Amino acid sequence: MEQLFGGNITEEKSLNYIPIIGLLMVSVIIIFIVLGYLSYKQEPVFEQLVSVTNSDLISQSDSITLKQTNSTNSISLKQPKLNIAICTPLKEQVTSSSKIIYQALVREFKNDLLPWSANISELTINFKDAIFNNGGFGIAQQYKTILMEFCPRYISILYKHAPVIEAISIEGHSSSEWHSSSSTDDAYMSNMLLSQQRTNAILAYCLHLPAMEPYKNWLRRVLITSGLSSSHLVMDDEVENTQLSRRVEFKIYIRSK
Repeated sequence: MEQLFGGNITEEKSLNYIPIIGLLMVSVIIIFIVLGYLSYKQEPVFEQLVSVTNSDLISQSDSITLKQTNSTNSISLKQPKLNIAICTPLKEQVTSSSKIIYQALVREFKNDLLPWSANISELTINFKDAIFNNGGFGIAQQYKTILMEFCPRYISILYKHAPVIEAISIEGHSSSEWHSSSSTDDAYMSNMLLSQQRTNAILAYCLHLPAMEPYKNWLRRVLITSGLSSSHLVMDDEVENTQLSRRVEFKIYIRSK
């Protein structure tokens, strides 16, 4: 039928979409190839991975730089140089403190040791002269004069090193003799009591000296006494020296930590 309701009917030609679709697919493939190539060529986030050992940290002289790069900016993260203080071993610390105190004591008392019948060995000052009456714990007047001069000077030196001092010990020693004892054990125990009484007498005398007043609070924390009886005898050729065994020692103990 050539006419319908008085109008002409024109036959439409069908379009062929296959070439267009094929072109689009090729374009998409090309785009993916280009993107893949660009992604492969892009620089990594970090230019360098840094492996650091403990020895590297201690001996490191230059800072470590990590750099992040993209198309718009560059960020540098710098790790500062490490200053690591290597701690002195505890034993060396104690030895160093002991040497400093020992040298200070020698400088202070080097001219007094001979008149006082005393000596300094490491951190111990040993008084060898007759300090007490035989068998008693009353301090001889001569020794009171020595203590009056010695104690304030001694404590003023140690107070400067108070943080490293654990204790200041007044230690009393006796000979093994005890004439009225019936046995060695009785002599040992009697001398133990006597040596403790003697050190307590020295402590009381020194602590009540007016020159010791500024140090009293500290001394109450660190000053101790110890009666050792005949446990540390002085021997000459394996024979007891009874005179030198009867002695008083001022001994310093350094903190171990």
